[in-house]
Amino acid sequence: MNESEDLNKLIEAASGCWNRIAAFAWGSYELAGRGAVLVLAGDLLEAAADPTMLEGLPLNYFSREDVPAGDDFRSLMGSYDPHAQVMLMIGGIESGEQVFILEAVEGHRVRPDSFS
Repeated sequence: MNESEDLNKLIEAASGCWNRIAAFAWGSYELAGRGAVLVLAGDLLEAAADPTMLEGLPLNYFSREDVPAGDDFRSLMGSYDPHAQVMLMIGGIESGEQVFILEAVEGHRVRPDSFS
């Protein structure tokens, strides 16, 4: 499997775990402001494959304020819409961390702010 296929698999897994990720992102945003959800690739793939693992999916959040001023990642955190999107950083992959901005899609993924 090539890197592109691996990334597509991770995006599909994140979509499968969307409600858990979006609810966590929204709660964290309400508490700490803009930021990113961090998940390890292995945990994400495992939870997507086995829905009984979903509730225990280990997630972490770091806010924009935790990122040093001038860091490109900090400016990226200012560009997403936390009401409709989740910034997801997936770690534990060979190529390093990957950052995605996943968006709510009507009929497929509910808006993060619907979990308030």
